[in-house]
Amino acid sequence: MKKNITIFLGALCLLFACQNEEGESASFNEELLIRDPLQKQSAENYADSVRNWYFHSASPQNRYDFWYSKIQVDMNYLDLNSTQREFVLEIFSQLSAQDFEEGQSPSPEFTAWLKDWLSRSTQFQLSKGQMGQFIYSLSPAPSGPSVGRGFVDRCNCSTESDWCDFLNNGPSSECNGTCDMESSRGCGALLLYDCDKDCSF
Repeated sequence: MKKNITIFLGALCLLFACQNEEGESASFNEELLIRDPLQKQSAENYADSVRNWYFHSASPQNRYDFWYSKIQVDMNYLDLNSTQREFVLEIFSQLSAQDFEEGQSPSPEFTAWLKDWLSRSTQFQLSKGQMGQFIYSLSPAPSGPSVGRGFVDRCNCSTESDWCDFLNNGPSSECNGTCDMESSRGCGALLLYDCDKDCSF
């Protein structure tokens, strides 16, 4: 497990050497890599740092690569077999770096595919919680779920890709609560969806 996290952090060292708008290095090492994601008490701080990097410095390719690397760590920790891994990675056959560009919204076709993919997960003995860890949590297993709480003063869920059950660890919550702030991107699967409502209990 420690080895998996080390590999993940090593990958992040490469991924987070991106360029900001002024062309200067936007290394994320000091922000993220000094934090050990195995420490549960820092999971949300870790996710907050990732979210900040993700929406302020990362390129679309960085975002795509981040999720691919993070999900690999999740699968290693959960010890998925080859058939399960192949199924989980199907999501990347539906996406490219362009889908992670600012202002790009998921297509209705992808959203329909996503719902079907999630419903098929039980055929591969993958739980709702495990699928949520893959596509919702910014922190790798076992420190997830954590999505970054630095945005909770805004709308915190998407009606198109509802993560409320997962975040609240049960079926008692759904994305139908009114929020006062304007919607913003960064909710749902792989943070691709607009946050347009609040989780209600």
